[in-house]
Amino acid sequence: MGDCAAHYNLFAGGRTIRLESVQNANDQAATAAMSIIGNPTPYRSLPWFWSNQFNLKLQTVGLSIGHDEVLIRGDPHVRSFTLGYLRNGVLIAVDCVNAVKDYVQAKSLIQNGALVDQLRFSDPMTPLKELGSANHLTTTRTIKLV
Repeated sequence: MGDCAAHYNLFAGGRTIRLESVQNANDQAATAAMSIIGNPTPYRSLPWFWSNQFNLKLQTVGLSIGHDEVLIRGDPHVRSFTLGYLRNGVLIAVDCVNAVKDYVQAKSLIQNGALVDQLRFSDPMTPLKELGSANHLTTTRTIKLV
C-alpha cells in the first residue's frame, strides 16, 4: 500500500495505476487500518494535488487519464483559470490556476461523476456547484490485503 503501490483506481477509469502522492499514501493507510480492525472499506479516495509556484496556486482534483475533451474556464492571460477534463461528457478532473473556488466546487462534481453542460462550465460567472451532478460512478471494489 502507499504511494508506490499499484492499485485499482476508479478515478483512473478502472485502470491499475501508481499514484505517487502523500494524499494517496495516507488514504490507503486509512483503508488498510479499517480492514485490520474488521471493517473493510473500498478504496475510493478522490485524488488531489496542489503546489504553490511563486504567485501561482496550482490545484488538481481527479485524474485526467482517458479524457476526450478539455474545457477552459477563466482567462489564462490574467493567470486565473480552470481546465476541465471530460470523458463522455462526465467531468473527471480539473486543473486550477489561482481558481480556488473552482477547485473546491469541482471536487463534489468529480466525486459524483457529474455530467456537465459545456457552455455553463466554461462561463466563469456560473458557480460550478450549480452544474448539478448525476452519479455515474457506481463501481467500487474492495482491496484485499494479503
